[in-house]
Amino acid sequence: MTISKGKTVTLHLNGHTVSGTASLIRVFDIEGVFTLTDTKISGAFKGHVIANAAGKLAPVFYVRENATFNLYGGNLTCTQVSAEAGVGTIYKSTMNMYDGRIYGGSVNADTNGKGGGNLGIFSTGTFNMYGGIIEGGKSNTYGGNVYSNSSSATFRMLGGTITGGEAALGGSGAALNGKAILGGSAVIRGNTGDDLYLMKNQLITMQSDLTEQAVGVAMASGTGVFANTLNEAAKSWFVAKDGYTIVYNDGKLELTN
Repeated sequence: MTISKGKTVTLHLNGHTVSGTASLIRVFDIEGVFTLTDTKISGAFKGHVIANAAGKLAPVFYVRENATFNLYGGNLTCTQVSAEAGVGTIYKSTMNMYDGRIYGGSVNADTNGKGGGNLGIFSTGTFNMYGGIIEGGKSNTYGGNVYSNSSSATFRMLGGTITGGEAALGGSGAALNGKAILGGSAVIRGNTGDDLYLMKNQLITMQSDLTEQAVGVAMASGTGVFANTLNEAAKSWFVAKDGYTIVYNDGKLELTN
């Protein structure tokens, strides 16, 4: 299904399943503005979008340059291994995730800027997460669940949960080369190894306070400053992996060992 440039389309799954089986066709190829939603029954979305195409790049959705994808509901997954990002790619475009579930994707990529078992944010792509869950992704490189490959990419998480990811080289929850913005009820925990991995030792921007001890953090350098904040309580929002400690010093959060 192609959402053409200049078009605005809303699809309500209403508990139904959309399946893609063709090896050369994505389920959703987004050039315009696309909104996907579903109805919760007993607290869970029943609608699914499932891709079954082995080796396809971003088999469930590809958000193209200047396009927008708004996710409000549904369960999105791919049953086969992808070569770029396991479920979806955001390329020079924007994805807003308000609710729903992206899960179970797997990527087998080369190390040349590819990764993300569930989601890849490429070039100047922007991913805004306000709710929902991303879980169970696997990557043979970086980013078990989420990966950004460029310093121009933006990852903003103000709600929702990223969990259950696995990555061979780092960042089982999220591995980020670009901007990292956190706040609100964001949770990145329960991934195998590093939950949030800052690949260029960039600073996390705190858009607002985190509501709980919610993010496990690691850096490519191992130690160093990872966030600027005037709030000393921010030290309790993050968790360091074994052998490392988080300290607050003169408006900065720092990993030490």
